[in-house]
Amino acid sequence: MIAVTFCYRAEIEMDEDYYFNSHLPFARSAMSSLGIRRIEVRKAIGALDGSPARHQMLAALYFDSMDAFQDAMELPLCKQAIADISNYYGGMPDIQFSTVIWEI
Repeated sequence: MIAVTFCYRAEIEMDEDYYFNSHLPFARSAMSSLGIRRIEVRKAIGALDGSPARHQMLAALYFDSMDAFQDAMELPLCKQAIADISNYYGGMPDIQFSTVIWEI
C-alpha cells in the first residue's frame, strides 16, 4: 500500500470551510471510483521544538500500489479534484509518496 500525502504549507492561505464542506465530501464520494482505500486528514499543531508547524494540514490518500495511483491520475474525477485545489488553497501543496511498511 502507498500513501500519497498532500502537504499544505502553513504560509499559504487555506479556506478550511471550503476544504471540509466541499472538497472532502467530493473526495469521499469519488474514493471507490479512483481506487482510494482510505483518506486521512491531519491538522498540524506544532513542531517538537515548540516552533510553528511547517504545514498546516496534511491529507494522505491510500492506494494499493503506485500503479493504482497513476491509473487514478488519468481519470476525469481525479483531474477535477486536482483542479479544485485552487478553490481552497493559494498554490499547489507539496506532494510526497510513501510506502506503508508497518502498522499496528
